[in-house]
Amino acid sequence: MTLDVEKIEGEIKPENNSQPRSPGLPQEFPFLIFFLCFFALSIDPALIYHGAGLINNIPSFYVGREFFLKSIDIPGGLLHYASAFLTQLFALTWRGSLVLTLQAAGFCWCIDVILRSLQLDRWRVVRFVPALLLIILYANYVYEFPTTMAALTALSMTALYTRVNFKSAMGQGLGLIALAAVLYVAAGGALLLFVLLCILIELLYRKRVVYAALALGLGLALPYGLGMVLYQVPPYDAYSELLPFSWKITAHLSQRNMWVLSGLWTLLPVTVILAKIALLMTPPLEQRPTKSRFWNLATIRFGWNVPTLLCLIAILVTSMTTRDLNTRLLFQVDYDVSHGHWDRVLQETSGCAYHELICHAVNRSLYHTDRLGEDLFCYPQKPQALLLSTSKTMWHKIDACIEIGLLNEAENALLVCMELYGERPQLLERLTWLYRIKGDENAARVYQNTLDRVPFYPQPLHVKRDEATLQAIRTVQLNTDAVGYIESLPALIKDHHDNRMAYHYLMTQLLLQKKIKPFVQVFKAMRPYHTEEIPRLYQEALLLYLALSKQNSSQELGVGFSQELQEDAQFFINELQRCQGDKDKARAALQPTYGQSFFYYFFLTDTPTAS
Repeated sequence: MTLDVEKIEGEIKPENNSQPRSPGLPQEFPFLIFFLCFFALSIDPALIYHGAGLINNIPSFYVGREFFLKSIDIPGGLLHYASAFLTQLFALTWRGSLVLTLQAAGFCWCIDVILRSLQLDRWRVVRFVPALLLIILYANYVYEFPTTMAALTALSMTALYTRVNFKSAMGQGLGLIALAAVLYVAAGGALLLFVLLCILIELLYRKRVVYAALALGLGLALPYGLGMVLYQVPPYDAYSELLPFSWKITAHLSQRNMWVLSGLWTLLPVTVILAKIALLMTPPLEQRPTKSRFWNLATIRFGWNVPTLLCLIAILVTSMTTRDLNTRLLFQVDYDVSHGHWDRVLQETSGCAYHELICHAVNRSLYHTDRLGEDLFCYPQKPQALLLSTSKTMWHKIDACIEIGLLNEAENALLVCMELYGERPQLLERLTWLYRIKGDENAARVYQNTLDRVPFYPQPLHVKRDEATLQAIRTVQLNTDAVGYIESLPALIKDHHDNRMAYHYLMTQLLLQKKIKPFVQVFKAMRPYHTEEIPRLYQEALLLYLALSKQNSSQELGVGFSQELQEDAQFFINELQRCQGDKDKARAALQPTYGQSFFYYFFLTDTPTAS
């Protein structure tokens, strides 16, 4: 009689009361969802892509074979090309946030695979650290996407190396050589991170000195053979391309962000070393065997457990403590101005301290909302911010120069910016619009065709503008070939008396410079051409002129002042005299009521008074 052993063992097998683990969402899911929402709502990759004239290393990308071949002529060219393509998605807030979230998920997944393969389950919490470092990095509004992608590519190759084991020693060696060669061609200097991790894994955990030596040899030989000989790049670039200490990175990165980026690159090697030290210092514990999640990401139940809550608290604390709100405001204001969101700019900048670029944006917004002569001194002001003139502000003066009629000055600023920032789509669309206004359709078509090759770029602003806007700018453009805002405003008014923006900008400039007499002269000369209601600040300046010149009649000006305005002016003068030259005492007494008046600006601000 034959016994069915398998059947009997099945019948007497002890009952297992534990419930089988059902598949579900991984614990990383709520962490990454929060990461996505934070980037979209708080950082906004569209602001990084916009650049605000403050980021000069955002790459251009064009569809076509020529651009592709040009991109891959250096080690890491493929990664540069792919990063430039993905960067175009930053122009759209949620798509850009999704790209960065997938990058954070990639770091999390790769580190998890590597640590599990080394049976370092207790160290798996480290997989969340790269996401926090990305928040710290991008919250400062810098662009280092290719460098972070290079680190992710190196970790991906390391994860693949730890999971794919060949049966023969030769196969394992050839596999290492193939991975290293592909990585160097694709990501350049990221090979060094891969080599370092392979050496640490082979020496500390697998005890295979031969493969560690092979990895070291590849790290030395491939940059020389492929980089210096095949690609013909200098030795330093052959070894350091896309590394955080490369001169291409350090040239535009602050020391703080340099530490953050270096931490992202060194996180896993340091973790592997510390984990080994910890294992040597503590007695071995029996570890429950774990199944690799290399092919399956849905093996952990989703729930609001303590680890999940700790991860969310970590990302929340990191985001709240590392945000640079001043820098974000600068980027947001420039973005809103470029899209004509005037009311939003005035709301965002209410109560903020003086900054030249913000002040320039505020004044443009005040003009477009017909509040320049009413609310000018509701915001901190300095004369040089009205129309920018320094080389560092070329980006920000372009739109104002175009709409006021200074087309040659705008063209000069655009060409300078093309040299500084490259062929950014924002510059291409403004060059297209500028040459359409100038009537140079051939030049406009060239820039438009280039812009059409940029994927995912939103509809350019010049396409939304109608023919009436184009003709309006043509009718007020400066006829004299002059560059320089001091002479340009009077020249614009001389060429076109009805140039409303030039008129109000010149009047505002004279107010800010406290030039009362020239202000009155311009007012009297241009009054027949600008018959709208006189703004309150203009009336205050005219009334002050009469008081300083000891004239009692306003017939010369052709303006009638309200009784309320005259009483305010008399009260201000009396209070100023009562303080007997003590400006601090006068400021304390008059600022709450008159701080937004031209009287207060003229007598109690530090801007020198000019006659």
